[in-house]
Amino acid sequence: MKFQKIDFEHWDRREIFQYFKGTTLYMNVHIDITEFLEQVRAAGIKFYPAFIHCLAGVANAHDEFRYGYDGDGCVGIWARLDPLYTVPRTGNPALFSMVATEYCEGLHEFCARFEDDRRRAQNCGKLLCSGEIPPNAMGVTAVPGVHFSSFSFGGAESKPDLAPFFVIGKYEWKAGRLMLPLCGEFAHEVNDGYHISCFFDALKEKLNIF
Repeated sequence: MKFQKIDFEHWDRREIFQYFKGTTLYMNVHIDITEFLEQVRAAGIKFYPAFIHCLAGVANAHDEFRYGYDGDGCVGIWARLDPLYTVPRTGNPALFSMVATEYCEGLHEFCARFEDDRRRAQNCGKLLCSGEIPPNAMGVTAVPGVHFSSFSFGGAESKPDLAPFFVIGKYEWKAGRLMLPLCGEFAHEVNDGYHISCFFDALKEKLNIF
């Protein structure tokens, strides 16, 4: 996957990157998916891959969400982020495997790739279906049984990459609208409140015009 190194010494974000290195931001929002879910069902498409496609579409449309490290630890921008997501294992849904699907703009093409990868992952019997996490991956997982209002990860270690990570919750009816809880994990080195606000605004717009 193509990776473009940045000129770190002359990067306009260098001071902010160094000051906030190792800091992770968490944002929990409730997304209105009323019309989106209607359209998904009308098209005969499953919700999980369709929503992942929207998340990846927003991330891939903006450089600030495609920052990462190469093998030498240099900061740069990936040409493409591929969603890495969790799949319950066949015969034991309490365990899961992780697999990445190559992102493309075409929804139906992506969903076809997703279905192939999902079937492979649910039967692979190991955590990482491909044996490793792709360096250009953005993470997505789900807590399908809980409509949460907040979510965060514990542990002393800082976020090891710079790509966003998302947790999808259970959608529920609230005041006549279908609301989906969504937690976004962002690396503060490259994403501030401005960027996070832009991400969720762009996601809402993408869902509305789905």
